[in-house]
Amino acid sequence: MVLLSNNVKKTIDALGVQKVEQKELEQSIKNKTDFIKNYMADVEEKEIYGNTYRAVIQESNKVSMDEDKVIEILKNNCKKEDYEKIIKTKEYVDFEALESFIYNNGIDAMILAPAQSIKTTRALYIKEIKKEKKDE
Repeated sequence: MVLLSNNVKKTIDALGVQKVEQKELEQSIKNKTDFIKNYMADVEEKEIYGNTYRAVIQESNKVSMDEDKVIEILKNNCKKEDYEKIIKTKEYVDFEALESFIYNNGIDAMILAPAQSIKTTRALYIKEIKKEKKDE
């Protein structure tokens, strides 16, 4: 085990406390936001005032398309040549089939090495030390 300076130990402990506080604060904010949004919906108001802040509801619509339905509609309503200009097919790798192919010696996995990339993600987790470990 690495010997840590008091500064690092204090920073770890402070971060742990702040993460707990952050989680509590985020939950409090969510609860208050939901309460205000529900109140505003109940009284059918888009803007209400506190003593120093105001709350405003802004609505926005996000339109998305169900690709399968679009394809079906276009198939039934477009000429074949128009349909083929609009709808594209894309080659893709079935990785389960590839794994089976490699496993059954269909291809040497090393040949695929240039196509492989490795992304390393570093994450820091702060967890409270259990009571028994604090005493050690």
